[in-house]
Amino acid sequence: PCSDDTDEMTFTWASGPTSNAGPDIGQCGTSNMTFSGASASSPSTFTWTVLGGGTGSGTIVGSGSVPSNYSFSPISASGQKTVRLSVTGSGTCGSTTVTDDVVVTWDEPLTVSTTSPQNSCTGQANINVTPATINGTYSSINWSAVSGDGTGSITAGGSTASPTFEPTTDAGDYFLTITLTGGGECASTNPSSTMSVVWETP
Repeated sequence: PCSDDTDEMTFTWASGPTSNAGPDIGQCGTSNMTFSGASASSPSTFTWTVLGGGTGSGTIVGSGSVPSNYSFSPISASGQKTVRLSVTGSGTCGSTTVTDDVVVTWDEPLTVSTTSPQNSCTGQANINVTPATINGTYSSINWSAVSGDGTGSITAGGSTASPTFEPTTDAGDYFLTITLTGGGECASTNPSSTMSVVWETP
């Protein structure tokens, strides 16, 4: 009779790598944004990559063996970029790479300044206020006539950088305040600046 014949084979399996880039990050300003919620399976290797597209620019900084040791460092004053965490497994899963993305958004802090005093020798004629200097991300502008000697009011352009002030007396010295409402990641900032308008009759 024929003899039995046998053979053996070995199956090897392992859990595949995992990549978690953490939640999206937003801030007002250009300080480093740390990927504190990021993680990768172990053992594995990983890389952070700033993808093309979006707006602005920045780079990855940091060192160490865990993804949360790294940060996005903005270069431009504002922008939005997608950053990818790529994780490659080891051993049996050494040829497997998985990815996860995080969106980082940053806006320029809001500042405003005015030129004061602004002098006019036109009596009760309208005065075009010198434009305020504005930097940063804002959602709205509001001018208000506060107080002073004489009387007058803002009659046009109260939501622009350069409003029109209309005196209702022949001479005066009046304070005007511009207040900005922040926008984007700087929505909680509301800077203001006060200037004076001085007018006399020719």
